[in-house]
Amino acid sequence: MNATINDGAVAVKRALGLVDPLNDFGSETHGDGNGNTAQLPVPEGELIGAPIGQLQEKGGYDYTFAGLDQHDRKMFNFASQNPGRTPYVDQVLDRDGQPATVYPDHCIEKTWGAQFLPGVRADLVDEIFPKGDSIDKDSYSACGNPNLLPRLRQLGITHVDLVGLVFRICVGMTAVDLAKAGFKVRVVMDCTRDLEIPAFEPVIAEMKALGVELVNSCDIIGN
Repeated sequence: MNATINDGAVAVKRALGLVDPLNDFGSETHGDGNGNTAQLPVPEGELIGAPIGQLQEKGGYDYTFAGLDQHDRKMFNFASQNPGRTPYVDQVLDRDGQPATVYPDHCIEKTWGAQFLPGVRADLVDEIFPKGDSIDKDSYSACGNPNLLPRLRQLGITHVDLVGLVFRICVGMTAVDLAKAGFKVRVVMDCTRDLEIPAFEPVIAEMKALGVELVNSCDIIGN
């Protein structure tokens, strides 16, 4: 059963958006037992996989998309491409002359780190929208993929619930972009984790100012 309802004269169609619930954003202890470990660790990051899977199964969404880091091995702001620069601190310029933070190499396409966290139902994702897949341009927001917003509008989506990592960075910036584009947006808080990085604090304030709601999965599917 899908989630389409009629809200007065407007048909409400709900989408679930998965933003970077990927192995490279698991905790420091997250790994596959074969030498692969999370490269940008987020405390308890891997714990969101199971509740995301439950939300996919029981949330009754009309459409589910994933906005995912899918980087080239020679991504311009990878630490391996910028010897002598400090990850998380130093910045380099992208193709448009905009500053971008240097990060450890992560979420390289077709590797373990770019795969979904355990518990996430890949078979219940309708479409994937890669982001950061250009070697010379990064994107925090899933809306950095130019095909996402037109696709949501084409499908008549009106409401979007977001899950994934990290709350105030990629998830938050996606929420801001979607809200600015006219969608009703909620972030499902038990299906995300945060990093308390002061530089991204304004993203939280902007979400609040735009009316982005913070809910839990039990508000959607019950206990």
